[in-house]
Amino acid sequence: MLAFFLAIFFAVFTVDAKSFIHRGMELPEGYTEAPITWSGFDSHAAELAGLTFNGTVENVMAKLEAMGHPLEHPDPELNITSIKSKDGLPTKNRYRKCGVGGRGEVAVYPINAGVRYLWGLSDDVKCGNQPKTCGQISCSWWSAIWWCNDHYAPMEYKCNDMAVYAADVAAHCEAHNRCRGESGETGYLFRVVVGRAYEEC
Repeated sequence: MLAFFLAIFFAVFTVDAKSFIHRGMELPEGYTEAPITWSGFDSHAAELAGLTFNGTVENVMAKLEAMGHPLEHPDPELNITSIKSKDGLPTKNRYRKCGVGGRGEVAVYPINAGVRYLWGLSDDVKCGNQPKTCGQISCSWWSAIWWCNDHYAPMEYKCNDMAVYAADVAAHCEAHNRCRGESGETGYLFRVVVGRAYEEC
């Protein structure tokens, strides 16, 4: 009888342990997770000059609204397939891989909402990330968009560039209104990952 209960105990413990480390399985192997750093809101309001924010685009918009400087909400009618980068991205070195990222598939609708938020940001707004690090750049309804920096040094890009790659996943890794995948650049060494978040958002 004791052996039976011990077997049950270790079986439960093993399942819990696996679910605990599942967080690391959201990200590319060997990567860590850290908040994205946002800057460049000076043109939006003089009081924001020099300020930086951490988190997702939804977090940042909420913080700015609380400070009395709300950003315009994106056009809900914006055609996602019409989104094109303004500075030559994506390049011929772009790649796409479906069926990877996060804990699983997510509904396309909240991903497209995140894409619209990102695309609506001005070119002055920059997103920074640490080396070999992924950070959530958008998250709502358990549906996350990560930006992963594949460089060995900190990097910064226009935040609205990430909308192009998230839209690419939503458009080309979609089946039955759900999607999951990554789209990135081997030359610029970054990737955008779309999938189910580990924590509610």
